[in-house]
Parts: sequence; C-alpha cells; structure tokens
Amino acid sequence: MTVSTNAVGSKFEQPVDVASGSSSAYYILGIGPLGNDSLRAAVEDALQFRRASTLSNVYVDRRLICFPFCYLPIATRVDTMVYGTLVSYGGSAYVGPGKSEIDIKHLNDDEILEEMLRLHNAGELDTLDALLRKIGKDKTKTIFDPLESRLKKEKLASPEKALLNWFKDREFEQ
Repeated sequence: MTVSTNAVGSKFEQPVDVASGSSSAYYILGIGPLGNDSLRAAVEDALQFRRASTLSNVYVDRRLICFPFCYLPIATRVDTMVYGTLVSYGGSAYVGPGKSEIDIKHLNDDEILEEMLRLHNAGELDTLDALLRKIGKDKTKTIFDPLESRLKKEKLASPEKALLNWFKDREFEQ
C-alpha cells in the first residue's frame, strides 16, 4: 500500500503515512467480551503515538477465531484490524483540532473566500462569524462586492450564493 503525494481532500489535508491498528476481544462460552474489538478502538490504536489528526481511506478486516468450532465455540477471539492513510490537518487558514486562530495575513481574497465557503458548508457559522470580525468591514466589502456582481448573472443555486445570502442576512440582523 502506498500514500499519494497529493492531498487527500482540501489543501488543508496532508497525507502523513500509512498506518494500521488492531483491537481484540475474547468470549468464553459466549460470555464476554473481555476486551474491545470495536472499530473505534482499532482506529485509536492506529493513531496512537503518531502526529496525525485522523485516519482516512480506511480498510477494515475482522477475524474470528473459534475453539473448537465456530458453530459451538468454547472460546472465541474477535480481531478488528484497520489500515489507512494518516492525515494531518494544517495550512495557514485551517481552524480545527490543535489550531484555533485563522491566520489571514498571508491569504489573498480568493483564499479567504474559499475558507469562508468551507466554514459555511461545514456549518461552522460561529467560526465564520469570528473570521468576518477579524477581517473587518473594509476587507469584507472587497471580497463580497465582486462576488455579488458575479453571482447576479447566475440563476442557479450555488455554495457561493448561499454564503452571500447568509452574509446579507447577518448584516441585516446587526
């Protein structure tokens, strides 16, 4: 298995490495479990001691070992194994685990608009509000005025239109 050098999704996602993790549970005469064979435990095992935010493109294997037979076992062991790409989130505008501030000094208007769209589409309206306050009214106008004039020509709904409508409603409320 190999890791692509391209980002997994947005420009804020960085593939770090390939990892695997496992979890196990035992059952004696059907009584148990002794241990935790859940998918969550296997993913946590894969992330343990690694500098990554999450595991992406996950493959899951479950193995059942029975003694003497699986249809009437005395003892059963269930193993869950996961394999996937470790992903680290970062970038100058990323807000998420481990980073609470948006650094807008090094971003142009298009990158700020892209970050606003990401926050709006993710439903992170409080963070979007904080970003707009940090940018200020003058910078906000330089971003939204060209967007509004461009979108007047479009008849279809789009994420940009939804963001613009949200922004207008927000201005109206204040």
